[in-house]
This record gives sequence, structure tokens and C-alpha cells, in this order.
Amino acid sequence: MRRLVAFVVRRVQPPLDLSRRLRDMAVVESSSKRYVSAFRLFEKFVRVKFGVVVTSVGIDRMDQFLECFIEACYRKFRGGRYQLCVNAVQGVQVVCGFHFKHVLPTSRRCLRAWQKQVPAQSAQPMPQNWVTVMALLNILRGEWVIGLGLVIAFEGYLRVGELTRLRGSDILLPEDGVDSFQNCGLRIRYAKTGRNQFARISDPAVISVLRYLKLVTGAEDLVMRGTTGAEMNAALKWATGILGLSVHFTMHSLRHGRATMGFLGGDPAEQVRLEGRWASRKSMEIYLQAVTALLLQLACPAALSSLFKLGPLFRGVLLRFV
Repeated sequence: MRRLVAFVVRRVQPPLDLSRRLRDMAVVESSSKRYVSAFRLFEKFVRVKFGVVVTSVGIDRMDQFLECFIEACYRKFRGGRYQLCVNAVQGVQVVCGFHFKHVLPTSRRCLRAWQKQVPAQSAQPMPQNWVTVMALLNILRGEWVIGLGLVIAFEGYLRVGELTRLRGSDILLPEDGVDSFQNCGLRIRYAKTGRNQFARISDPAVISVLRYLKLVTGAEDLVMRGTTGAEMNAALKWATGILGLSVHFTMHSLRHGRATMGFLGGDPAEQVRLEGRWASRKSMEIYLQAVTALLLQLACPAALSSLFKLGPLFRGVLLRFV
């Protein structure tokens, strides 16, 4: 019996990654690549401008060089490329091993000043009926996978990466034989806040969509058929142009819109946080753009407003389609 348990545990547990140092594993590998890439640009900047190999200097001079690099980026790109500079600061810590918050004080102060000068803007929240209309437009032009993906992403609070990595075996339906399970769920294998998280789906139309997608998708095949995040954003941009809307929407607008809809619909803030898989309430509150969502609907042209009011009818069409 003990041998059987040990065998099962070995098969269930993922294999250990022994190719990287534990210190390097403190940062997600995809993020680490971005940090190192930004550090290489910073290293090249110092070598060209000052004729110095940056890895051979102390932490104080490193801070001074980073300040010059951030200042140069700020002026050259006129307030753009902020994330590049943030990645460069993180890259210094990843490459040189300065894993302490109190180092690089001047560089961090420059980043705070930059953020105050050019505050980050949240994505516009997209209402549910607008998502449905844009999904149907994409289905009518033959992009049915993208159209169905928009509906799923909205209902499940999905980030675009979580949607495009979704596989057939990650869809759990009420008829799958799970005791006391009424709603549909999605397993998010790799989420921003951790692995193997859960997205609850309760809308009957979206459950029907997922039932169809699970039927035509293999267990380990991608539900979105290899569709990329860039293609999803391009589809939203195309639909926005067809409708003549001047609002700039991205895939993250669906996440903002779903959180705002739940909050306006009376869901407790803690429930919105849990369903949206935010690590803290402070992070979740950024997404609750209730006034912005209402103003978007008020500013919508009358003809489009009448079209968007047919959103529930279109959701019924989706239900019959699948």
C-alpha cells in the first residue's frame, strides 16, 4: 500500500526544475526574460555613453547609471516606454542579485516621478451587450472561434493569456458527474496570481458555448485553436471600427466590464474579488469603473444604443447556435 501511495504521489507531483537556480526561480521565467532583455539595453546604453561595463561597477554607480538611462528614455520617447525602464530596474536585481527593496533608491524615485507625470490609464469597461454584439460580428465574418472566445472571456473574468491557453480538459460541465456541482467551471492552469485556479461560469448561454467547444476539442488541444492575444485585440478593434465607436477597447476591457457589471448588479465586493482572482481588494477596486461604464452607455449613439439593447436576444441566438 505504501509503495502504491508513493507511486501515485510521484506521478501526480510535477517534475522538479533542476536546470535553474532557486534564486532565479523567485521570478516567473517569462517575466525574467523581459527583465534580462531590458537589462541588456541598459547595459548597451552605459557602454556606449560612458564606456563602462555596468556589471563591474558597484551598486551606487549602478543607481546613477540607471537614473541616466531612465531620464534618457523619458525624454527620447516623450513619456513612453515606462515599462521598459521598470523592467530594467528589475533586470538589475535579477542579473546582479540585488534582491532588496531598499537598493536603487534614486532610480525608483525617478520611476515614481514618471508615474505621477504620466499616470497609467485603466482599460475602458465594455458592457456585456456590447461584447455580445462584437462576438456576433466576428462570427458572421467567419471568425467563430474568436467570437465565442469573447463571450467566454467576459463571463469568466479571463485575461487574454488565460483564454488562449485554455485546453479541452480544462472545461468542467455540470453533467460531468461532479457531486453538488451546478455551474460550469474553467481551470486556469497558469494565472497571474497562481496556478490551477478556477473560473465559475453560470450563464446558460456561455455554458452551452463551452459544451460545444468541449465536444469539438481534444482533451489537450487548445480551445482557441492557436489564436493569439494580438489576433483577439485586432478582432475587437475591427468590430469597434465597424460599429463606428471612438472608444479604444482591448481584451482587458472585458475583465473591467465584467467586474463593473457584477458590482452594479449587487454582487458583494469580496465575491467579485474571488471570482476575478485578484490577490487583494485594492487591486480589484481599480476595475470597478461604475461611472465610466454608465457614461459610455449614455454617450453611445441612438442607433447603436438600440442595437446594443438587443444583446439578450443575440445571446439567445448564441444559445441556439451551439
